[in-house]
Amino acid sequence: MKRLKTMRAGRLVRSVVYTAPSRRAGPNVRGPRRQISTAAQARFNIRKSTDKLEMLMALNFPDGFWWVTLTYDDAHLPADRKAAGQLLRKYIRKLRAAWKLRDQQLLYIYCTQQVLDDGSLRLHHHMVLNAAGTSKDDFDTIRALWPYGSNVYIEWESSDEDITDKATYMCHEPRDHGKPKPGEQMWTPCRGLKRPEVEVIDVPDEVTLAAPPGAVTIERDGLRNEWGEYAF
Repeated sequence: MKRLKTMRAGRLVRSVVYTAPSRRAGPNVRGPRRQISTAAQARFNIRKSTDKLEMLMALNFPDGFWWVTLTYDDAHLPADRKAAGQLLRKYIRKLRAAWKLRDQQLLYIYCTQQVLDDGSLRLHHHMVLNAAGTSKDDFDTIRALWPYGSNVYIEWESSDEDITDKATYMCHEPRDHGKPKPGEQMWTPCRGLKRPEVEVIDVPDEVTLAAPPGAVTIERDGLRNEWGEYAF
């Protein structure tokens, strides 16, 4: 018997089928446990976090999103990530009020990073935001409400590739340079986001994965050995 787990986030669907653990009668004898290395566990956690972020973005921003990069000038540069987070939360409160004036709920996901594209270190933020009004109104509001630096990058993103690229980029710092502190969040979502639907069912051993007609297979992986089979 196998198990089929399906996670649906709008048009993005992730499915995995795997051999179900068996329960054998008799004494509970365990073999030696294989310890996963710290580095391998870190890579797994980053990959899992990136996949989860991609699904949240696909589900909550199906028609596109604002990609925003917020930087600090020298006069307002925070001392550390905690201080930067406090300033960003003040900014989000202003955005929420502006979106409310347009009868829209603010939806966002953000991350705080330190490594710039040129390799230098300087705190900054990346955000994805839902649209509230016209393109010009949103653009001007996003820029005007950030008082801590004049260098604000804003771009409208609307393709499936944009979702994958930005989710990957928002997790690139811990992947490429290591997490500053153990357990620190790679990204932070707002409370109003919808969550993917998850379904787990038992299926016969002969069941395999196949994309439905008209779907595009973005990624495929699998493993088979003497203990069972896994396909993604």
